[in-house]
Amino acid sequence: MKDITKYNREYKRKWRLKHKDYDYRWRNKETSGWKARTDYLYTKNICSFCKKESPFMIKHSGDDSRQYYCCRSCNTSRAREYRKSPRGKKAIRLAVYKSIKNNPEKQKARQVVYRNKLSGRLIRLPCRVCGNKESEAHHADYSRPLDVDWLCRTCHSNTHRYMC
Repeated sequence: MKDITKYNREYKRKWRLKHKDYDYRWRNKETSGWKARTDYLYTKNICSFCKKESPFMIKHSGDDSRQYYCCRSCNTSRAREYRKSPRGKKAIRLAVYKSIKNNPEKQKARQVVYRNKLSGRLIRLPCRVCGNKESEAHHADYSRPLDVDWLCRTCHSNTHRYMC
């Protein structure tokens, strides 16, 4: 039977020789032990993908439970690609179905507005705040589906952001 500690030491030695140009481990003098070098990306604000320095970093964890940090532009492009992928489309579809199931009153109000816009009984007006012609219907109360405020996308999101 092999000595396990001897085998582990030999395995580590071979691994270090094979990956000697790898600079993701470093020797800590205070604790005199090996430490994983994963914190330097976040402390230096360096994106894991584009390797550029950025003041705003977004923390992620991958499928293999590793953590990494990326800048906003890389995160936006990754999210856009994910939404176009079949897996992303399926996730969006499931989220929409879940939202409809959990909020039947909202869905009913949206359908009433949609049908009345198609029939011409409800006319889309410019944004109440900024006057933009590309406006959306905002329901203050879902029990009154035809009582809507017309807001552009930016003003609509700001309204929801500051309502809470």
